[in-house]
Amino acid sequence: MTEALDLEKLERETFRSYQHEDGMWDVFMGLLMVFWALGLLVDSTFVSLLMIVPPAVFIAGKALITVPRLGRVRFNDRRLQRGRVMVAAVVLSVLVTCLLMVAVVQGREGLERMGDAVFIAMTLVLFSMMAYVLQYWRLVLWGMLLCGGWAVAVYGDRTVGVAAFLLAGAIVVSVGLLSLRTFLKKYPVIHLEE
Repeated sequence: MTEALDLEKLERETFRSYQHEDGMWDVFMGLLMVFWALGLLVDSTFVSLLMIVPPAVFIAGKALITVPRLGRVRFNDRRLQRGRVMVAAVVLSVLVTCLLMVAVVQGREGLERMGDAVFIAMTLVLFSMMAYVLQYWRLVLWGMLLCGGWAVAVYGDRTVGVAAFLLAGAIVVSVGLLSLRTFLKKYPVIHLEE
């Protein structure tokens, strides 16, 4: 007698495979740390614009690597609702960040240090939420590395903070690339004959 099909378990496993087995979240986080370090080293608009590279790599990786191997998936409404809550939290934190930046630009110097602390805490909370929604607890560790390097750069030695960002970013990208290598071996592209 066969076991009854557990659709909830099947959906959960599919979600995990689709979301983070390919290593794209790790590559995204690692590149984010590396480009953040570049931003601390060189204060220029060009380097700030380079911050679009990590999300672009993530989106392209999902579209060009994950989808051709696993296909497109539509998850249940409860999971989609969690995603909407996460997007709302990200939008809210971006708005709070913009308000803090406006206050600092208007010459309220005392807010700058407090703003950094609030933004670091907000980032850690966001990564924890992302880890919960995506069921990918490694994101909490990556968020801690990101916030730790940031705290060192802001409140301690900037050079040590940059080095921490670069080292953490290199480690995280390496983990992502190893995951990607395993993913590519496990899920080769299947070409259907016509």
